Amino acid sequence: EKRLVFLDRHAVQTAEYAFGGLHLYDYSTGGDGLTTLALSAYRTGGTCTLVTLSPSGKVIGERTVDTVTSIAAHGKQILVRSGAVLTLYNQQLEDMRTLEIDPLGVRDARLLQSGRVLLIYDYSCAVQEI
Repeated sequence: EKRLVFLDRHAVQTAEYAFGGLHLYDYSTGGDGLTTLALSAYRTGGTCTLVTLSPSGKVIGERTVDTVTSIAAHGKQILVRSGAVLTLYNQQLEDMRTLEIDPLGVRDARLLQSGRVLLIYDYSCAVQEI
C-alpha cells in the first residue's frame, strides 16, 4: 500500500501515484473513470488527504480533511462522510453541499445517480437530498 498503479487493458503499467509515506485509509473507484483516495499518516485514520485522480493518473484535486469515515463517488461527484457530516465535492474536491446526519445511527452512505444520498442504517435505508 505505497502507491496506486494504473494499468492498460494488457496489464501494462501506464502511470502510478505514490502515497508519499502516507497510508491508504479508504478509496473509491465509483466515479466516471475517477479514483478517489483518502490517505492518512496513521493506519487508523485521523486527518486525511483526499486525492482525486484521472484514469491516466493525473491529480485532479487534493485537499486535507479532519477525518474520513467513508468515501463514495458517482459520476464526477464524491461524497465524503466525516463523523456527523456528509460533504459532497466535485472532482476538483471543491465543496458543493453538506448535510448533518446522526453519526450513531448511520452505518454508511452512498451517492446515487440522481445526486441524492442513500443512508444505510442497521436494519433500514433512507434516501435523502443533500
